[in-house]
Amino acid sequence: MSTQEKSHWTTMFRLLRFMRPLNGVMAISVTARTAKLWGATLLVAVAAAAVGKYVANPTSAELWSATGWLVLGAFGLGLSHYIEQFTGHYVAFRLLAMLRNEFYERLEPLAPAGMGTLRTGDAISRVINDCERVEPFYAHTIAPAICAVVVPASLLGWLYAIHPAFALTLLPFMLFMLVALPLLIAVIGGSGDDQWRRTQGEVNAFLTDSFQGLRDTLAFGAGARRRQEARRLGEELGRGQDKLTRADAFQRGVTELVVAAAAVAMLVVGQDLAQSGAIDVLRDLPVVFAIAVTSFGAMIGLNNVINDYRVSIVCADRLFEIMDQEPAVKDRSKGSLGKLQPALVFDNVQFGYQAGNPILKGISFDLAAGEHVALVGTSGAGKSTIVNLLLRFWDTTGGDIRIGGRPIADLPLEDLRNLVAVVSQRNYVFNTTIGDNIRMGKPEATEAEVDRAARRANLKTWIDSLPAGYETPVGEMGSKISGGQRQRLAIARALLKDSPILILDEATSNLDVETEREVNAAIRELQAGRTTLTIAHRLSTVQNADRILVLEQGRVVEQGRHAQLLAKGGVYARIFELQQDEVDALLDTGGPLPA
Repeated sequence: MSTQEKSHWTTMFRLLRFMRPLNGVMAISVTARTAKLWGATLLVAVAAAAVGKYVANPTSAELWSATGWLVLGAFGLGLSHYIEQFTGHYVAFRLLAMLRNEFYERLEPLAPAGMGTLRTGDAISRVINDCERVEPFYAHTIAPAICAVVVPASLLGWLYAIHPAFALTLLPFMLFMLVALPLLIAVIGGSGDDQWRRTQGEVNAFLTDSFQGLRDTLAFGAGARRRQEARRLGEELGRGQDKLTRADAFQRGVTELVVAAAAVAMLVVGQDLAQSGAIDVLRDLPVVFAIAVTSFGAMIGLNNVINDYRVSIVCADRLFEIMDQEPAVKDRSKGSLGKLQPALVFDNVQFGYQAGNPILKGISFDLAAGEHVALVGTSGAGKSTIVNLLLRFWDTTGGDIRIGGRPIADLPLEDLRNLVAVVSQRNYVFNTTIGDNIRMGKPEATEAEVDRAARRANLKTWIDSLPAGYETPVGEMGSKISGGQRQRLAIARALLKDSPILILDEATSNLDVETEREVNAAIRELQAGRTTLTIAHRLSTVQNADRILVLEQGRVVEQGRHAQLLAKGGVYARIFELQQDEVDALLDTGGPLPA
């Protein structure tokens, strides 16, 4: 058995274990399907036997008796089909909901450190499309697989009771359908299912990138290259689909041939037995022919879903591939949070996103409760990394971070992140209303609390001017509002969250001077009474901080107040001078000031 086959069996048993809470409902579905398949055979057999009896005794009583049995059988057949479909899909849809929930619960702790190279479009493809493609395993595979063995075996017993020759004649055809044909389909389909699903994930990721980057694609004339890549992915997707289609066409064609051959073989054997007097032509032969034709229904039902089954297993593998990853950051909380002073300590903190490439090389600093400290430095100095470590998006590779004297690794993750509010340069605005976006800070907030946060963030006047007020949609990624409004929305969130520790990560970058002034007014309101860590590239935004820490190449090289650092004539003074020179040059040329 190959590694891939072992993986398929492992995944199948894992899906079956996942079904345990609904095993009882699935048992009802299997029973109903068995009754339906038996009913279909009985219906044809009764009709065939009735014809034989009517030929032997053409009376109206025989005709009405057969009609009554057929009506009753048809009703039972319809009822069993309904029960099978209802219960099978009941199991499938509830398990899919459970699977999506578990997938998200496993995915959330992976972000952002454990997401690795998983692209947004591929992640969406897994949680939506791959989950949907697991549905046939529960709704259309389990019951057919059981019935494909149980029903033919019982029908062979019926044929054996009529005459052993019939059972022995039909047995090879059944074995071919049950064993040989699925193997042939697997060989012809090859890796088409795996190739198709993985390429579909790439296509979804490509489309997500294309939609989000459409403006830049047009601006840089990259449309032709993107179209060429789309065609390549489409052709690759088509090749995987072709393999599945060929396998499906082969299966259906061979199935028709086998059923026809089995019927002919049974008629030949029946003719010989009838001529020898071993069976009654009018009584037995129609029933035997009915069984021969309908007994393949269970196996056809299974073979028709083999490709769906293989795709389901591949999709489940893609889901489990993510769900089985160990979170890079684990909640190792020890006891309750208790009451902590919002004081921060970074003690010889070391970290690198990749082994052998350290970003922080022994950072040490502290913030007293209520103090405002600024972190400045050139790009790549490690400023934003400090925020990632404080929120435990990643764990340090050395040293320790403490809040109120307790290592953050000992705090419950949810409580730790509730202690900190972040306003960054890349605040995500969800495609919903203004009110819902503000409530991200506190989902259970009252209208009065939301209104107060908006007022303090200098949003109230603008919101009141909108016809829909707080119910105004902001568009995808905040496309319907300005950059300054997005920043003030983020500030309103932080105000509503009311955390004792505030992180301002380049919160006013990419804003014009007037908008920056408005946002800074909201930030001053937000900072009141909070321990604040400001990360900034522009030194003009941090001159009023209680202390300024200067980072260079992963280390704190200077600290002090603005005037003290200028007087030292070190790194801070050099950066300040460069930025002032840039401003002076722009003023001389009449250009806009840097955002």
